[in-house]
Amino acid sequence: MLKGEVEMDETFVGGKRKNMRVSERKKLADRGPVGKTAVIGAKQRGGKVTAAPIRNTDDGTLTAFGEHTLLPGSTVYTDEYPG
Repeated sequence: MLKGEVEMDETFVGGKRKNMRVSERKKLADRGPVGKTAVIGAKQRGGKVTAAPIRNTDDGTLTAFGEHTLLPGSTVYTDEYPG
């Protein structure tokens, strides 16, 4: 478990569309993170790092990750994403 000052953020991991076969690119015609895996990470300042794949980036999923990863009383720093 992480404690103290902790930074958290989410990202999407996956290959670039330009490197995919044309047939694969057509399946992913939408913009954004379509076809990529969402990953959340947390880093204790001056210490440990933890990360995990997640199904989506909604408020409940991000909060659950924090509850299972951080000790009570920790200070969380994140970006402006409302989740």
